[in-house]
Amino acid sequence: ELEAALGEDLTFMSAATELRESQELLQDGATMRVTEDNKKEYIKLLCEYHLCGDMRQQINVFLKGFWDIYPPQALESADLTHREL
Repeated sequence: ELEAALGEDLTFMSAATELRESQELLQDGATMRVTEDNKKEYIKLLCEYHLCGDMRQQINVFLKGFWDIYPPQALESADLTHREL
């Protein structure tokens, strides 16, 4: 139904915009069709791409530094009403 409206298969590719070219959302995404079974994964990957885009590497570097200073285990046991470092 969606493919009929689009006039082509929906695959794991982002749509091209004025700022970005179309990109595969995962390896071999250009050949992987979106189906009822994998549509949630497609939406998740598409949202991540639009929110993080080319900044993914910078975000990962920031998070690594953050977790080096404040380990995840400390956050799990932290009383969030008293945020002390």
